[in-house]
Amino acid sequence: MAASLSLIIVLGLLADYIFRRIKMPGLVEMLIVGILCGPYVCNLMKPEMMQVSGNFRKIALIVILLRAGFELHRDTLHSVGRAALLMSAVPAVFEIVGVMLVAPKWLHIDYIEAAILGAILGAVSPAVVVPLMIDFMDRGRGAKKGIPTMVLAASSVDDVFVIVLFTIFLGMYGGGQINLWAKLGEIPVSITLGILAGVIPGYFLYRLFTKYDWKPPNGQSL
Repeated sequence: MAASLSLIIVLGLLADYIFRRIKMPGLVEMLIVGILCGPYVCNLMKPEMMQVSGNFRKIALIVILLRAGFELHRDTLHSVGRAALLMSAVPAVFEIVGVMLVAPKWLHIDYIEAAILGAILGAVSPAVVVPLMIDFMDRGRGAKKGIPTMVLAASSVDDVFVIVLFTIFLGMYGGGQINLWAKLGEIPVSITLGILAGVIPGYFLYRLFTKYDWKPPNGQSL
């Protein structure tokens, strides 16, 4: 597994260098390297690597969302909160409706399948949005109006919103009994529980670090 992981890192960095030289997004090369190294093309990955790939994806998502959380500021969120909520739902709804209007005719699928496809396409990728918005913050682009903060907050809520809609459409496609209002009610509940899950441990860690001095004495290093 170590050899497979090293291969991914080396090829990813090499391809990233090449794509940056030709002014192409680095995420594109990562996708291409993953496809080529995967089991459906060159099959360069060991079986045990493929078994733990899901864990690596979760770790990567956690790191990305942590970076997004560290860049959010409470004062800026207060000023752009309403716009962020609208951005988290309105674009996804229009994308789903748009797919439902054209997919049945073009792809020869029914409306429920089109709604499922629209929910998949309407989801925002944190791997794309978060690094780009952090780069905008570092360069000061849109920072005065809080645009990067608004997009970061909206992208996080958008994923929750779209996942709930995807679950509803998938249940309707399978013929199961779906309580629409109960599923929609999961959106604010999920957001609230996520905030509490972050605020409570964060508060205790804040008190812990303010009570004890974790810095090494002067002239010494850890």
